[in-house]
Amino acid sequence: MSALLAGISCLVPTLYLLVTSLKPSPAGDTGLGQAIKGEIGKFVLTMALLAGVFVTVDPLDVWVFFGTFALMQICYAIVPYRRALRMLKQP
Repeated sequence: MSALLAGISCLVPTLYLLVTSLKPSPAGDTGLGQAIKGEIGKFVLTMALLAGVFVTVDPLDVWVFFGTFALMQICYAIVPYRRALRMLKQP
């Protein structure tokens, strides 16, 4: 249960960032405002979900929760890195 809650706490804010960033920007706008809004929203949503989990879930395994959360955060860096390496090796 702790790993599932960590996954939800990691994926939901990222989906919010994705939806916010992919909205079409008006003509002449760089979209920087949308990106900043998405990042701030992701941060606030992550903190709210983490606080909500810690307040409401009583039998929470903290090590499993943070281990899963950290692993998912690391995946955000590892997956693009591996894809870039694969693209560099292609002729």
